[in-house]
Amino acid sequence: MRCYREGEGATFFDLVQRNIEHFRIAVPENWLTIPGPDDAENLIREFIGAWIQHQAFFFSMWDRATNTLLGHIPLFDPNWQVPRIEVGYILGQEYQGKGYMTEGVRACVRFAFDHLNMNKMLLYCREDNVPSYRLAERVGFKREGLQHDHILRPDGTLTGRLCYGMTVADYQELVTTWE
Repeated sequence: MRCYREGEGATFFDLVQRNIEHFRIAVPENWLTIPGPDDAENLIREFIGAWIQHQAFFFSMWDRATNTLLGHIPLFDPNWQVPRIEVGYILGQEYQGKGYMTEGVRACVRFAFDHLNMNKMLLYCREDNVPSYRLAERVGFKREGLQHDHILRPDGTLTGRLCYGMTVADYQELVTTWE
């Protein structure tokens, strides 16, 4: 896990293209319509700029043995006064079920609490995205609520949005069990 680097736009573009339908429920529509690798490179530069300005922290997940981009975990929408931040995640479909995202989200939780000094982390996912909410619960996020009929699916129907949170106190209790 690390922040993105210049020159990784084509790799990001390839991950998104291979997983368009799989990612459709979790990523902004503009990511799904990136015209090509050069445009993806511009997006990577935006990720890097956001990190430098502490507006968001976009982590890339890599297989060290093959140097393959597996997924993406952003920490975004920080509120430095409260302090809290939101986490999201996407993982290439072919890499699911291997523990990569559990490990990656735990690393981002550590980063948020230990380095950014956050008091709370937020996580939202569609109520019909079972792998996503199971991951949230496995990592230790607590379900705080459900917003009914909150998200429009690609087929035009509505689904709810689950709201999860983790406080610094929750994290301090959990982190010793992650070792």
